[in-house]
Amino acid sequence: MLPKDTVMLLSFINMKLRDQYDSLEALCEDLDASQQEIIETLKKLIMSMIKNIINLNKEIKMEYKRINQTIFVRIDKDEEILEQVKKVALQEQIQLASIQALGAVKDITIGVFQTDTKQYLANTFQGSFEIVSLTGTIDTMNDEFYCHLHMSVGNEKGEVFGGHLNKAIVSATCEMVITLIDGKIDRELNEEIGLNLWKFA
Repeated sequence: MLPKDTVMLLSFINMKLRDQYDSLEALCEDLDASQQEIIETLKKLIMSMIKNIINLNKEIKMEYKRINQTIFVRIDKDEEILEQVKKVALQEQIQLASIQALGAVKDITIGVFQTDTKQYLANTFQGSFEIVSLTGTIDTMNDEFYCHLHMSVGNEKGEVFGGHLNKAIVSATCEMVITLIDGKIDRELNEEIGLNLWKFA
């Protein structure tokens, strides 16, 4: 009996033709199988594998270039901005820097901190948005990577809204400039305010 799984079928046919049969026709005749159905099934599998390889080769990933104390970052479609900032920061061992960026996003979560409850209220938006402003800092907390970004976006009606950035998925591209600053500033939780604030002592 022939395997129903197409990948297993390909492996089975290959093994039989290698070790037992001189041709696919002889194999099909012996196993009472349709040669045409096997060819069509394997053709679809191979075409699907080729398509996946082509798509993999076409996939664009975040790239950046460092020029002295400035890093230029291109974040690409479907990549999440905060994840890519962290990746660059860890690769370049950034301890202190400022960030500015523009671009286009399609899925964002931004928040507003309520000082009375000491909690963030998050809003998620999906659609077509242009980044009007994206600014913030890279620093550290407990000597580990820390990033604090705010973002404002505009929609097709010209309406603009923003807040503390929790998530942003790029729809086309995001062009970011990271300016490195000599020194180090760590953060610690301020219990009274409820935020991780810069610590200078």
